[in-house]
Amino acid sequence: MPLPPASRRVLLNLPLLRPLDSDNRRSVLTLVIVLLVTYLAYTRLSPSSSTPDLATSAMDPDPLRDKSGTATAAGATSAGDGRSSSAKVHQYSIWAMPDEGSAFHASASAAISNLSTRFGCTAFEPHVTVIGAFGETEGLNDREVVRRMEQLGKSLKPYDIHVMELASGRLFFQCVYLKMLPSNEVLHVHDKAVEVMGMDRDASAAYMPHLSLIYGDLSDDQKQEAKAAVGKAFPSLLPPTPTSSLPSPAFHVASLALYRTEPTDLTMSTWERIGVFPLTGTV
Repeated sequence: MPLPPASRRVLLNLPLLRPLDSDNRRSVLTLVIVLLVTYLAYTRLSPSSSTPDLATSAMDPDPLRDKSGTATAAGATSAGDGRSSSAKVHQYSIWAMPDEGSAFHASASAAISNLSTRFGCTAFEPHVTVIGAFGETEGLNDREVVRRMEQLGKSLKPYDIHVMELASGRLFFQCVYLKMLPSNEVLHVHDKAVEVMGMDRDASAAYMPHLSLIYGDLSDDQKQEAKAAVGKAFPSLLPPTPTSSLPSPAFHVASLALYRTEPTDLTMSTWERIGVFPLTGTV
């Protein structure tokens, strides 16, 4: 909008512009006006605030707010196919966990706490990872992962996981662990989760079910010390000797837990449970 004539006369007679001739003063004044109008237009078009995040929006009825409860269908509604760029993408893991009231959970939790204290590492909940580190590659957001978890739960029936042996490895998240029996049921649950979440089957070909007892970069001597400590203090977690008639330790899985697990966070401070999904299928 052009300036009123009186305003233009005031600006043209500013001390800063007096050394210039009339034509140059008008040119400078025109440039100033153009810059001012451009700036005002830009500030009016700029958003006053960012779009609310899925996990923090006050209007979001999603069950993800309940970090320890069971997700419900009302909060699992997905807009489109769950690959919207407006929703933040995370890394997720699906865990099979022993019931908190079971003897197996008590022994495994105590062993994890004992070893973590002994070697200065971070403790965690006992679990067997069904699938891990998915979501980012697949472009999934929280809502879509919850929807697919409900679908997964309805397609699987409860099952048991049995201990095979106490072992150690070279990876941070496979330091000292209970290697679990890769039974047909255990492998079926893994394969079904890969299918439902749209993962690359080749990436999951080397699946080894296990329940970690400590996360860390321990030396070989420390790993042997940790295994000896487990054998001495928590024998109920170990499989029986070949001559024993006792059954192998096991725990029952009636639900699967969904966690956000950013793999670069070795302290696990950002890891959080999104929901627990009952297994109600018949297959």
